[in-house]
Amino acid sequence: QRQRDPQDDLISAMLAVNENNDRFTQEELFAMCVFLFVAGHETTMSLISSGVMLLIRCPDQFEKLKANPDGIAESAVEEFTRYESPVTRAVRMAKEDIEIHGQTIRQGQSVIHLLGAANRDPYQFPDPNRLDITRNPNKHLGFGWGVHFCLGAPLARLEASIAFRAIARRLPQMQIHTKNLQWRPNLGLRSLLSLPITLS
Repeated sequence: QRQRDPQDDLISAMLAVNENNDRFTQEELFAMCVFLFVAGHETTMSLISSGVMLLIRCPDQFEKLKANPDGIAESAVEEFTRYESPVTRAVRMAKEDIEIHGQTIRQGQSVIHLLGAANRDPYQFPDPNRLDITRNPNKHLGFGWGVHFCLGAPLARLEASIAFRAIARRLPQMQIHTKNLQWRPNLGLRSLLSLPITLS
C-alpha cells in the first residue's frame, strides 16, 4: 500500500531509501517491519504486564510506588526491566578470535548473551533476586549496551513510566485473579500470555 501511496511515515521513508542505488529488498522491508512491530510493541507490553505482576506480588514495593508515583516510576521501570527482562537473550557474531575464561570463540561464530541471567548477577546487583524499585545504581542490560543499545529504549521507558504512574493512582487495589500464570513459549522474549486482575 505504501509503495502505491506513500505517506509521511516510517514505512514510506524506508521504501524511499536509495543510497548508492541500493534499496531494501521486499524481504528486508518485511523483516524490518516485523522487527519494528516486535521491538516497539511486544517488549513494552511485556514490560508493563510483568511490572504489574511484580507490584501485586511485592505489595511493599507497590506501596512505595503509590506513595510517590512521580518520584519513583522511572526507577521502577528500570528495576522491572532488570528483574523480569522482556528480552532474555541477544545474539552476536564474533569479529575476531577471542578467549574468555579458557573458552575460545572463533571469528564468525555466534555468541548468545543471556541478558536475563546477567541482570541477576550478584557481583553487579546486591541481593539480585529481591525486587527493589528504588535500586541505585541499576546498570542492567535489559536494553542492551554500547553500540547495540536499543534505539527504542527512551520511548519504552517513557511509555512504561506513564503507565505505572497511572496504575499507582487509578488501580491501587489490584489483585491477580489466577494462581496459574502462563508465559509465552519463546526463547528470546519473556511475556505473559495473559494477566487477569481483579480490582478489590
